[in-house]
Amino acid sequence: MSGDATGGKYMTKKGRNGVIDVWWLDDTGGLTILLPNILRKKWHWKNCSIRLYVLSDGTNVDVQKSKMETLLHGVRIKIETVIIVNRPKVKEIDLQNAQMSMDQIMLNISEEELDELFVNVYQKDAIEDIDGDDEGNSPTDPSKSRDEKLAVVGNFQKEVERIAYKSAVGRLIKDECRDDTLLVVCTMSFPHIDVPATVHMTCMDVQSKPCKKPFLFVRGTQKRILTMDS
Repeated sequence: MSGDATGGKYMTKKGRNGVIDVWWLDDTGGLTILLPNILRKKWHWKNCSIRLYVLSDGTNVDVQKSKMETLLHGVRIKIETVIIVNRPKVKEIDLQNAQMSMDQIMLNISEEELDELFVNVYQKDAIEDIDGDDEGNSPTDPSKSRDEKLAVVGNFQKEVERIAYKSAVGRLIKDECRDDTLLVVCTMSFPHIDVPATVHMTCMDVQSKPCKKPFLFVRGTQKRILTMDS
């Protein structure tokens, strides 16, 4: 969680007065919406309302919104409104931000992280090398210098595109924030094993930084207690 959570001018003797923006970006079991609801049980937050943002599933917006409102009413989670948003499109600024982030990663990356990212670039080739008769061509070949690895990894478009999309999501969250938004609660992306930790943390950074609000990433245990399909 980052940012100043004092509430500033929205903090009174009766607690905070403002909005908690919840971005339920994928169906991870419902903790993203359950946690803000629990937070409002505390007197500091009891006067705050919740705005829920959900990505469009491609169906009729009014139908999707009605289903979500019915679900939340059924589990007694009171919200101000449900807002259905389209997946953001990656723009040139996002690609630029992503490339700058990758450049920063390359500048500070450790040898272990570099090897991990380098293997991801050549994962298919690595498997073929293991199965084949060639020797000495493995991506983890110790004869390859750090500069050689950096030259390849720096152009790894898959990771650049991943970061660029998160940058686009961050812009969307920023555009939707209001002056009285006190806290942003957002579903954290699943930390896939094939995504280096440095890249995963960079994705979280470019997604949370633009709105300049206290930002809380949430991810549960994947147990489907409260789901979007309930």
